[in-house]
Amino acid sequence: MKIAPARQSLTQTHADLPPFRERVRAIGEPEHFFVGLSDVQMPHPHNILMFCKNSLDVSATSATHHRFMLIFNLETKAELLLDNRRLALSPGQALLVFPFQTHQYCVRPGNQVTWLFVTFELQSTDPLNRLRNLPIEVPPDLQPFLDALLREYTLTHKAMSPADEVTALLSYLLRRLLRQVRPASPAVWEPHPALSPHRLVQRACHLVATHLVKPLTVAGMARDLSVSAGYLRNCFRQVANLKVTEYIRRSRVFAACALLSRTELNITEIAEQCGFSSIYAFSRAFTREVGQSPTNYRAHLWEQHNMGTIRAKAVRGKTGAAQE
Repeated sequence: MKIAPARQSLTQTHADLPPFRERVRAIGEPEHFFVGLSDVQMPHPHNILMFCKNSLDVSATSATHHRFMLIFNLETKAELLLDNRRLALSPGQALLVFPFQTHQYCVRPGNQVTWLFVTFELQSTDPLNRLRNLPIEVPPDLQPFLDALLREYTLTHKAMSPADEVTALLSYLLRRLLRQVRPASPAVWEPHPALSPHRLVQRACHLVATHLVKPLTVAGMARDLSVSAGYLRNCFRQVANLKVTEYIRRSRVFAACALLSRTELNITEIAEQCGFSSIYAFSRAFTREVGQSPTNYRAHLWEQHNMGTIRAKAVRGKTGAAQE
């Protein structure tokens, strides 16, 4: 990827740390051998997707989605409209777009960009709230980890293997970006008042994610969120352009997609775990959202996996023959 000459922070080496052996000696021995570090506060990101854009879609309308979108700008300064706030994103900076934040790119026609996008889902937005609406300078020593994340994602995606390394690296990157931001008062970092449409939809989405198995009704969700059912419906239409029931159905179908691709559970078990009352209801909802039945979806995934395995073996065979 091309790097803009004006800012090289993502490619500089980190030479401030003392040698590794000195740091090992400095750590010494613990006072208590059975008391380690405290538990983590941030849940691990999941359903990670990475891609690069060399041009940005500049349109008159703003976009919104239900996932986090972490942007690393490697080339070309540009501006974004984020919840109607104009933010400048320079090369060497990162910006985290939160779920259901409206965003729109402002790039001059013909300008070449190199932006790395890392999109993911998280059980709660609260641990990352300090990063909201804030372009962050990426420290030079994070470049090796960002490079490792890209490499592991490419290998994992090709092999269709579990994403443990990718998840661990992205978790570390997010924690390091949080460290770049000093704690601030809620008045500075909270862009919306309590129970604004965006915040309410975020809480509703968290409620859906944590109650996939249990039956959910709009009235019950509104009661748990201390608002009226009509207000909850209006907020979903305003923020997500969806009905509440549509979002619940899609969330359960997307969870079923993950189980179909990552487990060997049968269709009945998956339907139950994703909160569908029957296989018929599950199949109908799945086909409506995905365009094919759950059985065909899993068969297609296995076919792709087998083809990838065959290609990998063929490449290894050719490499071995060439070495001989």
